[in-house]
Amino acid sequence: MLMLRPKMKALEEAREKLAATRENFAQACKETVSQVDVITIEAALTAWRKAAEAFTDEARSVYDDASASFDARSETWQDSEKGLAFANWRDALEQLADFDSDPTDEVRIGIDLFGETMVAELQSHPNEVLPDLPDMPELEE
Repeated sequence: MLMLRPKMKALEEAREKLAATRENFAQACKETVSQVDVITIEAALTAWRKAAEAFTDEARSVYDDASASFDARSETWQDSEKGLAFANWRDALEQLADFDSDPTDEVRIGIDLFGETMVAELQSHPNEVLPDLPDMPELEE
């Protein structure tokens, strides 16, 4: 048992050194992340929000015109198969006008410890967060 004490002391010292180097590593990571140019990211986010706002404005404009066109038609047409298809399309446009301008992507910035490079990637494909446009039905009576 007496021979184990020096070994335990050496193990404790090795653990303390491991803890200190782990803290140094964590601090180095914090310093690296603090140097990331967030101005570029903020500018891209602002551009995304402006484009999303323009998209919803266009969707609202098309919805308003579609509603006016629908309302101007006869009740017979509105109740017809084409009228109901048009109403469904108009309702889909209204949903587009409520498109959320905040990006829902999760961004991960990783550091490749072996290659010492930083990589930023979106967790989803850009097309997965964009709304689908509904097909416009025929308008003829």
